[in-house]
Amino acid sequence: MKIWFSWVLILVVISSFAFADIADDVTTKIIDVSVYSIKEDTKLYDIYAEYPQIDKANTEFNERIKSVVKSRIADFKEISKDNWETRRENSSPDENIGEYPEYPFYFGMFWEPKQLNSKYISFVLHFHHLCHIYL
Repeated sequence: MKIWFSWVLILVVISSFAFADIADDVTTKIIDVSVYSIKEDTKLYDIYAEYPQIDKANTEFNERIKSVVKSRIADFKEISKDNWETRRENSSPDENIGEYPEYPFYFGMFWEPKQLNSKYISFVLHFHHLCHIYL
């Protein structure tokens, strides 16, 4: 929970610098957003992520968003691989668990806009993943 809150806090702080290049408007206009997605299906994991790229924000801001997303996916892949290797190493001799899990590990991410205009940018990235627990 602390990590999740930290990511949201980081994105809020970063967003305060996003519009350094934009002149102040008398009116607040809604801005354009491009949504990018990452999808990866393997026998070990299933990944689907969407994240925004703000058209009028500076490049550094958009790169930070993309970096956060790719970092979370890379962490998830590493953890999934380590978990499955540990599971296979600790299986009993009479178990036939196979090379891959019955169901792949799942990672999902979506974003939720809160306020997107020429004065403020605010959104939340929701991360969730499903791991298997074997007893």
